[in-house]
Amino acid sequence: MNSGSRLVHSNPGLIRACQMSAASVFFFVEGKTDRPFYSKLCETILSPISISYEIRLASELAAEFGSGKQALLSLHDKLVQDSLLLTSLENKKTVIGFFLDKDVDDYCNRQVHSVHLIYTEFYTVDNYYFRNGDLQDSVCEATNVDIGRVRAAIPGVNTDWLNHAAATWLEWTAICLFVAQRNLGYRANYNVNSCINRNKGLYYDELDKVLLDAELKNLQRQSKLTSLGFKRTFNRTFCKTEKIFRAGDQDKIFNGKWYACFLAHDAEKLAKAHSGSVRRLPDKLRENLRQSLHYSEPWTDYFKEKITAMTVLLN
Repeated sequence: MNSGSRLVHSNPGLIRACQMSAASVFFFVEGKTDRPFYSKLCETILSPISISYEIRLASELAAEFGSGKQALLSLHDKLVQDSLLLTSLENKKTVIGFFLDKDVDDYCNRQVHSVHLIYTEFYTVDNYYFRNGDLQDSVCEATNVDIGRVRAAIPGVNTDWLNHAAATWLEWTAICLFVAQRNLGYRANYNVNSCINRNKGLYYDELDKVLLDAELKNLQRQSKLTSLGFKRTFNRTFCKTEKIFRAGDQDKIFNGKWYACFLAHDAEKLAKAHSGSVRRLPDKLRENLRQSLHYSEPWTDYFKEKITAMTVLLN
């Protein structure tokens, strides 16, 4: 099948294409940058048990399904309706699954429960890059700075660096969670960097109380809650956010893509001090971290359990 064009124009066409393929398992992912991560994951988990698979993109689906995550959920719902998630043709069973970023769907009562839907444990797939990738080596490769200097500046234990970075945007995360839970079309959301930290949240800037107060006033108007109602409701969200952070579980509600600007700041300081490269640092760092992952390590156990639960349907 041609991965550069739309894969199907109808449900029967999709199912027929899957059935005629040599693969027994089809996984759909949200975007092209997800494919390397999930293909290596499946290679590690499925190849040893001789289950063939293909990774397909949301962009290859018929336009009627939409794009990205919503396209995958729409296709899943349609295949459930038509009983086509698991099919059989001439003694060959075919099963279809979907890899999805969790975002904060579980905190907004929007997560769909199905053995065919495999959500990330954390906000997005990027969280895995920063939690399990090699921060020091990735900075070294991205900046061309001596590894010894990098190790002196970047913690060797990822959780130390992650906790420090995320704590800087605690209040911003609470605002974004509040917006997501109430489904508000508001400018402060998970798709943008903090606007309540100095220097527009690009670095480890301390919280600006004036900016925070102004943002909360705007958010209260957008929410259409009374001043007292907003204060009580937002305080509950903030306390929940703070509790999650204190437990070390911030990645469940912290957008992994945000880490890139923090690490890029650290890397840029190193590069400028030691004649290194600063071009495209956020993108290069994310790519280097992904490539540094080891898919046989315990962090993949979560996915192994979910994938196994789906592939047993082939038996």
